[in-house]
Amino acid sequence: MRKFFLAPVIFLAVAGCGGSGSTPATAKFAGTYSGTWVNTTNATDAGTSTWTISRDGIIDGHDFDAGRDTTFHVVGEIDGKGNITSVSTPTTGAAATLNGPVTFGADGKLSGILAWGVTPVLDYTYTFTQVAVDPPAVAK
Repeated sequence: MRKFFLAPVIFLAVAGCGGSGSTPATAKFAGTYSGTWVNTTNATDAGTSTWTISRDGIIDGHDFDAGRDTTFHVVGEIDGKGNITSVSTPTTGAAATLNGPVTFGADGKLSGILAWGVTPVLDYTYTFTQVAVDPPAVAK
């Protein structure tokens, strides 16, 4: 009788452990970043950024364009290879995609060229410095 009673208890204990405990590939990007962006063909079209990237690759941040006195809310995600897929929404006006790859340079900065999905498409060089590291996830 004991053998039959312990088997379901052991199964439930193992099933409740939850996941493999592995670190997501996006965790290397986790943290809060401060930086700049500049149009690749017009250096006067530039501004500042503050983004937070979660361990799971979720992006939530803001870009500020002083020339237009406009803040853009940026939400999206980054994959483990650094490919960003996001939407940039100004305080007034229509949202547009903001997509492209970023990588860490030898200086530790995260940078890349992101395409802003307006007509015509505009390319911007983003350069970020990590100002806070996201703490590792705590096992449940």
